[in-house]
Amino acid sequence: MFNIPKLQLLKKLNPKDKKGKYKAEFWLLLIVLFALALRLWFFVGLVYTDEQDEGIYLRTALTTSEGRMDFSKYANLPKSFLPNPSEAFDFRTMVYYPPSIMFRLFGLNEFSAIFFSLVYSLLGIIVIFYIAKLFFNEKVGLLAAFLLSFFPLDVLFSTRLMPDIVVSFYMWLGMLLFFIAEKIKGNKSHWYKKNILLYFLSGLSFGLGYLAKISIFLVLILFVAYFFYTRKVKFVQLFVLLGFLAVFISEGLYFAASTGDFFLNYHISNGVYDNKIKYDNIDNINLIPNILRIWYLDGSTQIFYLPTVLGILALRGEALNSMNYFGLFYYLVFFSVAFLLCKKVKRSYLLVLSLISIFLYLELGPTFLRFFEHGSLINFLILKKARILMALTTPALILVSLFLTKLKYKISTMMILILFLSSLIAINTTRDFFVSGVSSIKEAANFLETQPDRSIYADHMAAGMLEVYLGNKKRISGFPSDETAIKDAYIVDYGSRGMDISPQAIESIRPKYLRNATNEWMVVKVINNPSKKFAKNYKDLIIYSSK
Repeated sequence: MFNIPKLQLLKKLNPKDKKGKYKAEFWLLLIVLFALALRLWFFVGLVYTDEQDEGIYLRTALTTSEGRMDFSKYANLPKSFLPNPSEAFDFRTMVYYPPSIMFRLFGLNEFSAIFFSLVYSLLGIIVIFYIAKLFFNEKVGLLAAFLLSFFPLDVLFSTRLMPDIVVSFYMWLGMLLFFIAEKIKGNKSHWYKKNILLYFLSGLSFGLGYLAKISIFLVLILFVAYFFYTRKVKFVQLFVLLGFLAVFISEGLYFAASTGDFFLNYHISNGVYDNKIKYDNIDNINLIPNILRIWYLDGSTQIFYLPTVLGILALRGEALNSMNYFGLFYYLVFFSVAFLLCKKVKRSYLLVLSLISIFLYLELGPTFLRFFEHGSLINFLILKKARILMALTTPALILVSLFLTKLKYKISTMMILILFLSSLIAINTTRDFFVSGVSSIKEAANFLETQPDRSIYADHMAAGMLEVYLGNKKRISGFPSDETAIKDAYIVDYGSRGMDISPQAIESIRPKYLRNATNEWMVVKVINNPSKKFAKNYKDLIIYSSK
């Protein structure tokens, strides 16, 4: 009798249905395994770009893993306090806390840092399948999952320590749970209890996304689109808000206990924008004098996302068109939306409305809104980054999948093949650009790991990277002010410190004594800097040995 449960379990695990066809879940598993292989093949790792975001997350994760994370420094802050922009990262718990656990378990290394990003990316493929299945059918769901498996933006950020893939996952997981709750019907008492749990879990998911980045509030646009589409509001939907508040209040109580400020997260985020406006060279347009002023942060432009998704936006400097996060996908997205609207495919209307609403908001709406500041009644602060468009990936790919299923088999197959090949090219080119910035430092770490145990000196950026790649196995320090302090050591000079760090920035932090390296130092290794193919004035990395 003990074999009966085992036989039932085997039947459930059977990859084929009663007709002998493989189940959708079997194909989904193969897609996830394919996605995993593709992401490991095009492994990116830490590239230290976007104003050194990854380096800051890494430092915070390491600090947390060592039990040194302390918010008490924010207690009793004066009203005039302006936080450094990097301090906002301390409040993105769901970005740095998971890697800190990996550091405790497996030590400081690059794979530990990005492991959870990879997991979120793979789970996102499962989420998109079930959303598409819920709205349409398994065929559309499998195709959407397959398209996401090689979508360049997702592949390139699946092995980086950045918040956007985390936020996107929790955003659409929350929406999936909400959609399931909306679809459930049956016995009233059973239905109500089950829905309460699903709505609450949906809000809880949004709360976890909030702990990754405040941009989770983009989900409000989805809800506005949903209520506009359905024209129905139910009392039980308030449990979504309760689920979110469970996380929000828990965070607030923690900050209240440690600093006395329940809204510390908000106050720091608010102060960061004040800091940027005060000290950074930011473009602003006084759209309506004394009424509306728009501030564009970090080099944002009025129209940014449209040319970005179409691949016609050149990058700064000499590295023109080196990054391509979207391949040819968005050309097909625009065509799919037009096709579905012209054919009046009503089941697609909600996703179309969601896609367009978020896109327009990201292009034209404010990142932050303030009243009665800086000589205007209303201030829009706008920050634009290509990676923020990850929030659009799920509806965009589902609509493309729906469109492709309505075409003849040969035509859709050809279009998928073109998408796949163009995406591989985009992924490979962009990855080369990313890793070119750190490959020479990685090679230097591999060399130094095999050398005798001596002190290693480098600039503060390179020193931090060497600590990761060497796993804290060597004594690494920043450059001293006096070169006579360097004895019996290796000196790491030049080389790339990140994908988007200019040669001028690297030169500005070099000590003067390195410009005329003493004759007593012997060159033991010169490592080619691959970033030179993107900007010719980058220098090769040099490792000296001092007596």
